[in-house]
This record gives sequence, C-alpha cells and structure tokens, in this order.
Amino acid sequence: MKIIYAGTTRKAKSIIVRYPIASDAKAMCEYINALSQEQTFIRFQGEEITLQDEIKYLNSQLERIQRHQEVLLLVLSGDEVLALQV
Repeated sequence: MKIIYAGTTRKAKSIIVRYPIASDAKAMCEYINALSQEQTFIRFQGEEITLQDEIKYLNSQLERIQRHQEVLLLVLSGDEVLALQV
C-alpha cells in the first residue's frame, strides 16, 4: 500500500491519501452508494451498485494502475472512504 499523504484536517481528523488495494472494494462501494443518494453532479445519481460490481471495477483499475495507465487515489479516515479521485 503506497501512502501519498498522511495528516489531519483542519478539524483534527486523521486522514491518509493512498492508492487503493483490493480489500478497499467494500468501503468504496459504500462510499459511492452513499454519494449517489445525494444531490450531486456525479454519474451515479440515485443508483446503487453491488459489491461484485465494485470488485470488478476495482480490479480493472488496479490493473490499469500497474500498467501506469490510470491514477486512482482514496482519501480515508480509518476504514472510511471520504473521497475518491480518478
């Protein structure tokens, strides 16, 4: 696991920014499904993805990262995904 940044927010919440690993699929799935329920400008608006869909997506992203074709970073506080940047 490669950590890009470790620190705290202005409200003293500990965070890390790092590349994803295979075991992040569940937390990523929970994050995107929660975000989808908000009124935002994201591709998934009101939809819900399954854990299997997220595992498939994450595996394809990890392969692209290995080939230096993609960058995907997670911002986490503990095990909770706070942000995802592709």
